[in-house]
Order: sequence, then C-alpha cells, then structure tokens
Amino acid sequence: MSKCRREPLRLKAGLKYRSRLINITPNNPSLHVSLLAGSSPVRWRAVAKDGMDLPSTQALERDARQVVSVGETFDFEFEPALKGDLRLEVLRPRQSHPSPRCKSADTALPGADVSESWSRTKR
Repeated sequence: MSKCRREPLRLKAGLKYRSRLINITPNNPSLHVSLLAGSSPVRWRAVAKDGMDLPSTQALERDARQVVSVGETFDFEFEPALKGDLRLEVLRPRQSHPSPRCKSADTALPGADVSESWSRTKR
C-alpha cells in the first residue's frame, strides 16, 4: 500500500463548517466514519440525508460517528470549539485499522473518494 501526505485542513475555532459523507464504493456495504479528537468522537449536527434536509426533530447534535452504506450521503455541521488536532477516520467492516487519508492507485478502499472537504456554513 502506498502512503501519501496531504496538508491538514485548517479549521478555525468558533466557525461552523458543513461536510458531506458519500459512500461511492462498489463493494463496501458500510463504512464507519468518525471525526475524532484523540480517541474520542467530537460532536456534530446531522443536517441532511441523501440530499434532503432533515426535519428539526432529526437535525440533532450527537457524537461524530456515522455508518454510510453504498449510495448514501449524509451532511453534517461541525463547529470546532478549541484548538487541536482532529482525525477523520474511515473503517470498513472487519477492519482493525483506519484506511489511508489519501487516494492512491492501491488505496485500501478501491473506488472510494474519501474527501476531506469542509465548507464554511453561513450564519
């Protein structure tokens, strides 16, 4: 497996960001995605599922963990409260270690585009 390094995303504490998780893998029925500070999940708010905004009763803040099945999308808002390092972790079922954070010809998730895109949400 090849390794690559990307510059980390720089998020500013106190600003709200929106991210979309998409599972476009051909044969990984469920990806387990977490946004972690150390070994603990941070908190994010679910805002949409499969392109549709969630009703306010479902748009709740919760631990930043989500299972994403093939063809599903989820949108989340996240507002970093403090400075520090965060890790976006993507695990496949029965996988004991995180997948690489970068795409390459021999990535552990063939066909996956695990992007690290966070867009700033307007207040």
